[in-house]
Amino acid sequence: MNVNNISKEDVSMAPTAEETEIVLGEDSSDISGGTSFNISWPDVNPPYDDKTKNELIELAKKEILGIFPYVKEESLNGSFDENYLWTDMFSSHYGHPRISFESADATTDNFLSAMSARGDWEDEDSVEILVDGKTGEIVFYGSVVWDAPSNKEVQRVTFEEAENKSIEYVKKLKGEDYVNKAGPDFFTGKKNLDAENGCGYSTFKRVQMYGNGVSDLDDEIFIRYDMYIDRLLYYKDNSKSEAEHENISSLIESPSVTFDEAKNIFESKLKEEYPDEDLGIYYLKYNSKNNLAVFDDYGTSTVGWYIYFNDKSMREVNGKSINQVVIDANTGGILSLRYRDIVIPPYTKEEKEIMGQIQADMANNGS
Repeated sequence: MNVNNISKEDVSMAPTAEETEIVLGEDSSDISGGTSFNISWPDVNPPYDDKTKNELIELAKKEILGIFPYVKEESLNGSFDENYLWTDMFSSHYGHPRISFESADATTDNFLSAMSARGDWEDEDSVEILVDGKTGEIVFYGSVVWDAPSNKEVQRVTFEEAENKSIEYVKKLKGEDYVNKAGPDFFTGKKNLDAENGCGYSTFKRVQMYGNGVSDLDDEIFIRYDMYIDRLLYYKDNSKSEAEHENISSLIESPSVTFDEAKNIFESKLKEEYPDEDLGIYYLKYNSKNNLAVFDDYGTSTVGWYIYFNDKSMREVNGKSINQVVIDANTGGILSLRYRDIVIPPYTKEEKEIMGQIQADMANNGS
């Protein structure tokens, strides 16, 4: 991934005669110089009784307030989700239980000044926060207000300062050892998106990498940092434990199935299912230069070949359509493929319910 190295001069914006600089004082969102804040989390396992759930919710509140002291305590109303289903573009799997805090109030003076400059009536920075019910770690923080800055505003922090503040947040959320172990180049990808499109924020992410160039796309930390309001805009933690890293490292050896063999396995499956059709399969590159990556399914990790493709009918509808198949790099088995009538692995109960609701909505809209 290309890394944007933007100098302070590149991202600083001096106000013109028509612009008004918003001068700020000290703000509680500044976390420089802070130390890691950790709550002692009990080692309990599901099923959780109501008393345990309530106790964990209270501990989660303390964790949130220790790291985000500007969040209003009275706005933290937590709910416990014991069967948390994690979904992405291609698949879904269950994770640890989650404690969800919706519509928490993270309003700061910086935020109100920015909304005033933008002529926006927003008077509250409402955020959603998710806490891992098993580990006590905050795994998601996201504001619902993503307004672009007006021409009356200047950046309060540079791109480099946003990166440093993002790292400080990770230290508080994950611990200093987690960051220090990764070395000086903590983030594997970073972009000054404000310099590209004026959105006001930069993005930083860290994807777990192993030997042989193998990446784990399900093991990632992703951050959006607002450089105009000087706030954490979005944080998502999909990282795995050290024990899981050790287990995956033991799986990564020279794969017994090559990439070309994996494509042959996929093509054989298509010929078996659709023997009389010319599907017009095209193979595509998507996100990663290395197609070999870690595959997760319901808590089980293995190493697979990720093959991205589309077919003739998909291209006729949308030339950018993409699908994927994942082939086990050691056994040659198909780990994941959802294409036409092929569903590997089978849909979960929750997925069936979601698809049923979508079909019902489409039928109602069409009537």
